[in-house]
Amino acid sequence: VIPSGSVNWPVGLMTEDDIARSEIDANLLFTVNKNLTERIGLKVITGHNANQRTIDRQSFQGTGIIVRGIHDMDNLQTVIPNGGGFSKVRYQAVFADVGLSYDNWAFLNLVGRNDWHSGLPADERSFFYPGVSGSLVLTDAFDMSSDFLNFVKVRAGLATSGNDLNPYLTQTVFFTNSRLGNNIASLDFPFRGTNA
Repeated sequence: VIPSGSVNWPVGLMTEDDIARSEIDANLLFTVNKNLTERIGLKVITGHNANQRTIDRQSFQGTGIIVRGIHDMDNLQTVIPNGGGFSKVRYQAVFADVGLSYDNWAFLNLVGRNDWHSGLPADERSFFYPGVSGSLVLTDAFDMSSDFLNFVKVRAGLATSGNDLNPYLTQTVFFTNSRLGNNIASLDFPFRGTNA
């Protein structure tokens, strides 16, 4: 709110920016933990993830404050749309983590996840990222024991990660910005109250 009587806005200026965000997330997990032999153990975690994120934004700007001190859009002489937008994006994923252990001192893990993202082009919505890691508890493997050293473990791993982008940005576009005081407000649809 810029009250009436200011140098730049003698009749006053009010901006209302309503932003509603929601996120729905669902996970389904299955776990198997089993000894294959006396020394070999298996642990498998697999599952599915579904996620939806929605953003709804509407902004209005008005001039000509009628009654000073009442900060309500109904208290303005002129109100015009000041931009806004709506976005919805959905993710689907399946993932697995398979772990093998030998005699409780050697461990191997294989992981993988595949995502599908609705904001990507239709033929490029799927991306997969795997990983592998292994570890050895040397103190148990070689039966090392001393007062000074009671546990030594070596671990190595290699993995990739996946990432997406904001919805509706599958190609290069230009954005228009408007400077209002010291704040920069992005102008979306409609542009300055014009739908065309």
